[in-house]
Amino acid sequence: MFVRLPNWESNRLYPALIYSWDLEKVATAIEESLREEPETVDFLFDLVNDAVDLNNRTVDKPLEVPFYPFPYYEGINRVGTDSYWMGLYWRNNKYYTDFLKASVISALTAESEKYP
Repeated sequence: MFVRLPNWESNRLYPALIYSWDLEKVATAIEESLREEPETVDFLFDLVNDAVDLNNRTVDKPLEVPFYPFPYYEGINRVGTDSYWMGLYWRNNKYYTDFLKASVISALTAESEKYP
């Protein structure tokens, strides 16, 4: 998480990984800590940890986030070298079996032509 308080010139890396279910607690603690006017992210971290009991992990080294392009949620999408998943959206979520079979066969045929 990057933090930029009103009197800070730039964003600063918060020194811990925060679970998404704790974001509201952290945001509230940060807002309440503004009265202390923290000048460093480490001081802010100490204030938040004193105010809220969290299950977070400190960042010991720069994070490496691998890039995996997220496929469109609709259509047949390749995962790895030999797996596929099919994402469909239809309001009533009722699909005819013949439609599903034809979609899969069509997609696999097109895919096999791309990667002989």
